[in-house]
Amino acid sequence: MQFSLLSVVVALSLVAKGTSRILVGKEDVYPTPIKPMDPDTCGILDDYPCEAEGWVFCFNAVCEDDPISDPAKYGGKPFNRCQCWQPTSTNSSILPIGRAGTNCVLDLPDFPRGGKPMCDAMKAGTLISTSSRYGTPRDYPSMQYKAETAICLPKTPFTLCWGAPCYKTSESPTGIFCDCSYQFTDNEADQQISLPGPSECIGAPVNPCQYTHASMAAGLSPNGALNGGSCYTEPGAGESTCVECCNDPGPPTPPGPPPNKSKASKNSF
Repeated sequence: MQFSLLSVVVALSLVAKGTSRILVGKEDVYPTPIKPMDPDTCGILDDYPCEAEGWVFCFNAVCEDDPISDPAKYGGKPFNRCQCWQPTSTNSSILPIGRAGTNCVLDLPDFPRGGKPMCDAMKAGTLISTSSRYGTPRDYPSMQYKAETAICLPKTPFTLCWGAPCYKTSESPTGIFCDCSYQFTDNEADQQISLPGPSECIGAPVNPCQYTHASMAAGLSPNGALNGGSCYTEPGAGESTCVECCNDPGPPTPPGPPPNKSKASKNSF
């Protein structure tokens, strides 16, 4: 596949700036831009509470590194498959509504666009990735997938799973894959990502920012504030100016199981 003219132009402009990651994605798939608080790019954070069994959690999910762009699926909009699961700790979760979430980014004509229609679909058995403060993290209380976060350069691609369509499959170690949109934040804020386990915190020889992880738009993710910091900061990050960011912490993110549990996991999205 050849580079698109847009991807080449943007990549060259970033090289000239020297402060942002080149945006041409894996396998030459270009990530979809999102701007915080911009409805035209699905950057709104409006949320809707829902009580439904069987909701799907992508908290610190393991995502496939290579994005997929298939004209026959989501109109060619790029996505990554992420290993998600169905927690049993609560039926309460938070859904996107309006111009928010993966459902907005992928622009699915036959998929509920959030809010009450999405909640009703979940009650009827549709698998959708949402979020909850008390959803049980993957393999809890195992520490293998304990959530950590990293700070990466601006415009680092990531996956957005909030409102993503999901399906059961034996191909996923958790039994579920969610198709999370492959994106980058179109501002100059450092991009935070969620790491599915402390093994990626070592930084060298592994740079977690070179791999695809779940997150929210830069400037909107509350992960760092709630976690008390990040376990890895990419060289060159931590110095950029936040542009078009927002202090609103957005939809609640899960701090792990209720406090009566013996162990707690750090927060991530």
